[in-house]
Amino acid sequence: WAYYSVACLYALSGNKEHALNYLKQSLEKGLSDKKHIESDPDMDSLREEKDFGRLMIKYFPEKSGDL
Repeated sequence: WAYYSVACLYALSGNKEHALNYLKQSLEKGLSDKKHIESDPDMDSLREEKDFGRLMIKYFPEKSGDL
């Protein structure tokens, strides 16, 4: 969750590139709470980004239709 927390800080500060990088790292390290990621207001600035969608599809392929 540490990488996810850093991703949130970057997302809140408007640094989308770094936020997506840390989100990716958190997913690579096993973060698996898709509902939290999708509902966390800290991630609001990233949800419309193509890379956010790609990460969600890559790490949650069985639920990619939910996007």
